Amino acid sequence: MEPQTWFFTFGENHTFPGTGEPLDFRFTKVRGTRDEATAQMRRHFGDQWQGPFPTAEQARVVDFGLSRLRSKFWPKAAAEVTR
Repeated sequence: MEPQTWFFTFGENHTFPGTGEPLDFRFTKVRGTRDEATAQMRRHFGDQWQGPFPTAEQARVVDFGLSRLRSKFWPKAAAEVTR
């Protein structure tokens, strides 16, 4: 499978791992194959997300007025925390 940009969304019950800060009404983008993008999300957010979606339209970014959560604001991956 060719790498592409995948969209992931966060619902009202999703929170930042460790801090508990709400992630509702946000989305993020990850580049890679579907499996690579999903693995990266699991490393940083556990199972606190929905997706992957191949387009912003399918993720309903505009429909729900979602704000982008850029990767520089992501929590550290589990492996980085335990080092």
